[in-house]
Amino acid sequence: MLILKRINLKDMNEDRYHEFKMSRSTSESFFEPNRGDLCGYKNKLAYLYYYENRIDFLDNNLNILKSHIQSNQSNIDIKNHNESIIYYRSCFAGTGHLYAINHNDKSKNRKKICTLEVFTWDGTFSKK
Repeated sequence: MLILKRINLKDMNEDRYHEFKMSRSTSESFFEPNRGDLCGYKNKLAYLYYYENRIDFLDNNLNILKSHIQSNQSNIDIKNHNESIIYYRSCFAGTGHLYAINHNDKSKNRKKICTLEVFTWDGTFSKK
């Protein structure tokens, strides 16, 4: 389970948290369907899922503002990792935008094609 905690640095008290539920579909944490990366800028956060074509945008209070979901279906092959589909693998937090590299496109010869996707911090898709 992944838990984000907001801590008041003046008194070190935890005042908010957000829990990302993890499935128990696999005993391998590397292949956990909800595994991903966290990226943030000022008072905004984005959680990019490795094995789902999805990004959750959160505010400073750890409330989900918007979810950008193209597909929440996971395709994980534990025995042959090359057959697993990995979507968001890398991100960069810019001043006004989140830049995310999406690996989900595959050409006919099974090579992955990376796409740079740009979002505003309120979760609006800007461009590829």
